[in-house]
Amino acid sequence: MGIFLSLASPVSGEEKALVVLFTSDLHSRLEPSREGKGGIGNLAGFIEKERKLAAENGDALLLIDGGDMAMGTVYHTAFCEDAIEYRALARLGYDAITFGNHDFDYGVGALRKMYETAHSKDPALVFPQLLSANMVPVDSSGSTFWKGMVRSWSIFERNGIKVGVFGVMGENAYNVIGKDSGALEFTPMAEAAAKAVASLKREGADYIIAISHGGTLNGDDLSLVKKVPGIDFVLSAHDHILLRKPQVMGKTYIGAVGAFGEFVGKIVFRGGKVETYAIYGMVGEEDGSMEICRWRDSLYACISSGFETSLGMGTDDTLAILGEGLPKEVAPGGTMDLGQHIAQSYADEGVRAFPPFSEKIIGVVPYGLVRCGLVEGAVTAKDAFEVLSLGENEDGFTGYPLVYAWLNGREVKDLCELSHSVAPYLEDTRLFLSGVEYVYNSARPPFFKVTDVLLHGKPVEKDSLYMIVTGEYTANLIGLMKEESFGLLSAVPKDSVGNVMENGTFPKITDGAGKAIPEWRAFAGYLKRGGVYDGRPLGGAVEEKSVPAMYILFAVGACLIMGRWVKKKVVKG
Repeated sequence: MGIFLSLASPVSGEEKALVVLFTSDLHSRLEPSREGKGGIGNLAGFIEKERKLAAENGDALLLIDGGDMAMGTVYHTAFCEDAIEYRALARLGYDAITFGNHDFDYGVGALRKMYETAHSKDPALVFPQLLSANMVPVDSSGSTFWKGMVRSWSIFERNGIKVGVFGVMGENAYNVIGKDSGALEFTPMAEAAAKAVASLKREGADYIIAISHGGTLNGDDLSLVKKVPGIDFVLSAHDHILLRKPQVMGKTYIGAVGAFGEFVGKIVFRGGKVETYAIYGMVGEEDGSMEICRWRDSLYACISSGFETSLGMGTDDTLAILGEGLPKEVAPGGTMDLGQHIAQSYADEGVRAFPPFSEKIIGVVPYGLVRCGLVEGAVTAKDAFEVLSLGENEDGFTGYPLVYAWLNGREVKDLCELSHSVAPYLEDTRLFLSGVEYVYNSARPPFFKVTDVLLHGKPVEKDSLYMIVTGEYTANLIGLMKEESFGLLSAVPKDSVGNVMENGTFPKITDGAGKAIPEWRAFAGYLKRGGVYDGRPLGGAVEEKSVPAMYILFAVGACLIMGRWVKKKVVKG
């Protein structure tokens, strides 16, 4: 199924066309979704048809990806040991890819090991060229690997057409690299891009393509195009935007293709101009792709066995039967049942570990770390994992570990405020808090919207301490809230007697064997216990309509501050 847009009339058939197929943010989606979308089978079938068509027409074809190939499904648990995602891209015939922030989730060392594993397991494969013009490792071992495998730019010659391609990462994406970001030296993308464009022009490139993990709408790619002329096409990745029509700035076209391999983009150049731009849905394209699917399935069997050995549950073990789905959709007023259930699963682990504090424990999860929803019917361990698949714990298994700290009642109120003053602009910052019900007024200015806050039906006392149970990544972000909001919101994590705790020092919630509990395992256990149906109030927001006149006086100043905050704040894509 395709969405086809003709942008220019074809010129003489004697002129050679360049066909560029592009994907991004695949996030380990090797299998199709329950709706049959995406997966390497669909991609393989579609790409093969496009290759045949290009060959019949005498066209040149290039296949590229915008980064974040990993992190999102159970396949990435074998990131270092089997390098499944990178090997899959080689089997699909990708020519060039760049890095996404999630490709560094296990650190630079793990990324190096993954690439080495891929080449050792499949020495006969031709792997896509890794392109990164604005990042290099700082340490010597990383630099050695980088120099051997990563280039700033490359020229691909196809049917007499020279295509120059370079890769960059945007500052927004770089700032949310989960681990070892300090091991990378970062150059502003416009500076690196200008150098790449100049070099590619000197080398005689007929077309210049930027593969950018910079973000389309609230990201860095529009700024890149304004600052650096001479780019014919920008593949814009990171924020999972789907552009059914390209953005055009001067002579530069910007395309984006969403995430998870559910769509493939196609842009055709002929005679130095764009002829067509099209978006194709990846459903029902598996014909002729059985070999790669059999390869994937053989690796999945090993992954499931690893789950059974390490966790006592297979990936396909049923945890619960849902009478209706729990989608990743925020309702009017900012509530999401899925988010509230996840937060409650965290709180349950806190209550198990610290029963005396059960009435003062609050689970917290941000929207940005909830990666997908659950559909009606059987929910497996794999499904629970994919809802909360990011991060790594100290035991080397995927998932941010649950940690705990203490906030006072005023700070709990500020966590609620974040969801109504910031989340309308940056949805990923919206927080869901277990057992918390609060009143807000959307007519009030930013940072003054939330009034009353209740926990388990009792007013939250501004000077009392409450235990917050959340993932380690989220806890670190909470500690930065005061700085990022210019002091208007504050949440400083503390220990049980009120002493300030530094980021990275939060104690972990552990199981009976003393091992840290990852977020997804807490949620899996909650589903298995029947938490979705236990009848406890989920909490959430209630809107009031009146607004005191005194708050109107703060509106202009607060909105100006809000604008500065949004420009500075980073979204985790």
